Amino acid sequence: MQLPLALRSDAVNRTQPMTHARRRASSCIRAAAVTAIALLACHAHAFAQSVRVTVSGHVVSTTGNRLITGAEVEINARSRMTSTADGQFRFTAIPTGPAVIFVRALGYEDLEIRLRLTGDTTIELKLKEAPIQLSGINVVSRDITVRGRVIADSTKMGVDGNVFSHPCCLMMC
Repeated sequence: MQLPLALRSDAVNRTQPMTHARRRASSCIRAAAVTAIALLACHAHAFAQSVRVTVSGHVVSTTGNRLITGAEVEINARSRMTSTADGQFRFTAIPTGPAVIFVRALGYEDLEIRLRLTGDTTIELKLKEAPIQLSGINVVSRDITVRGRVIADSTKMGVDGNVFSHPCCLMMC
């Protein structure tokens, strides 16, 4: 890096001897200039990294563009959310720069998208259907036997099998 002519030591008239105070002042000016330039560069770099954007959109199927509820959407392996009833998602305060969005939903193939974020972004994430293959389902039932006497709480009448017992009358259920 080249310093401005006024700050370079060779800009001083060599015909006059440089005094100690003048040499020291020149050195301090150079150090201050280098420090100021370094601080500006650091500040610009920090500002560039602190820019945050919003990434939003919705998740749909590739066939019929049906909205997908409950899809898991993840950005940069840090922020994760589930798509709403209308397939919507929204991330805020995401740093600009390269990003990876990963989406998964039951019955669909996973999707990974790589992009560069430079500002607020709205995106439609299309998932391809992947039907789930299930093996056969067996339903097993067993006979249940209940023994004892059942009393109805409201009438305090006994129930024997399918017949209500009451001193006045007998009814079939």
